Amino acid sequence: MHALIVAFGILNSAAFVTLAVVAVRQWRRRRDAAAGWLAFAFLSLGLIVSIGRLVPAHPHGFFPDAEDVFHLTHYELKTAIIDLMSAWSNGSAPRGPDYWPRIVAERKAAIREWARHETPPALGPVPEVIDDPAIVMLWGITRESLDAWLSASGDADGKEVRGFAASSGIVEGPARIVKSVEEIARLQKGDILVCQVTNPTWAPIFQKIVGAVSDIGGSMSHAAIVAREYGLPAVVGTGNATSRIKDGQRIRVDGGRGVVTIL
Repeated sequence: MHALIVAFGILNSAAFVTLAVVAVRQWRRRRDAAAGWLAFAFLSLGLIVSIGRLVPAHPHGFFPDAEDVFHLTHYELKTAIIDLMSAWSNGSAPRGPDYWPRIVAERKAAIREWARHETPPALGPVPEVIDDPAIVMLWGITRESLDAWLSASGDADGKEVRGFAASSGIVEGPARIVKSVEEIARLQKGDILVCQVTNPTWAPIFQKIVGAVSDIGGSMSHAAIVAREYGLPAVVGTGNATSRIKDGQRIRVDGGRGVVTIL
């Protein structure tokens, strides 16, 4: 029970405020706000996983895996811990073991199902003009790119995939489709990374690859900046490279023209 009280205290303490301060300091030192939020995420991740380990250790614990904790919201997790504490204090049976495993199982199943489906390039009407510099430079979204993505299904057999010229140079190699952190280990020396989007946690893999292609991103996206730092050819903001290119296919990346050719 002491462990549960500690867990509840973590969720209500000033720890998260402290982490937020660290995040702001990181943001000031780094190139973008994402670095600050990432610092916050890394530090708070340890706290949350610790809570996930504490709850199963309780006699009435209900997480088969400590990481199941991430399938509950902040408020749900507090409710689950209060339930166990209340049951201990008044000698009744907690409701959580009958309730939360079903919720976690439903959310896991939903995530697996969502992963099986392709998402549309755009939802709702496309704006006539997209002139927000952040949207263009960070995400590579322009009216022209949206039109190209929306019409790409008609050119599924084409040999070229076009995007933003993010980092100059030409390279050929095997494409490695990576859609999640779990798949990063599949990358081999000399592969060309083909992904939906990258973030700062992916930076170390740029030492292994010879080029990069992404579905999402503009000239100032993470993939574009890191590719330039490593001198790797890169094309970002293609919209559909991960669906047009097959894993293991040999491709040519022309980072100066923003063109990926399927060989």
